Amino acid sequence: MTQPSALTGERWRFHAQYNGLVMDAANSGGHGSAVQLWPSNGTAAQVWVQENAREGGNYLHPSYDWGLCLDFDGDRGWGVPMKVNRCDGSASQRWHFFIHSAGGYELATHTDRAFVLDVPNSNFAAGQQLQLWGPNNGVAQQWSIWGA
Repeated sequence: MTQPSALTGERWRFHAQYNGLVMDAANSGGHGSAVQLWPSNGTAAQVWVQENAREGGNYLHPSYDWGLCLDFDGDRGWGVPMKVNRCDGSASQRWHFFIHSAGGYELATHTDRAFVLDVPNSNFAAGQQLQLWGPNNGVAQQWSIWGA
């Protein structure tokens, strides 16, 4: 596991610390596609490219399309599903990495740390769509970040 740098173009795989499943853009899909947990398979849908956002934070692009960003629709809130959407510079597409108190990293929204990337109900099944949730120091919010 390596510390994410602040360099645009860095490529990462995000593994759920609990079971090692990887953050994956479902079916290497386009705008509106779900972001889910999936077994590691070496595809571009599981490699995320970091880009420093001029406005602060980091964009995370699926490596197969830099025109897409890790995002959520609408207002921040508990249970809002994660997707990849066309990059538009909105705050919902900017993220920060924080060292998690129990190890690994937490991915938080740029505007505040009140919402983080989370596995719903700690259900670590393949195909589980990721969501926003309030930080709770649980295993569902702990990510290992590996260079790709």
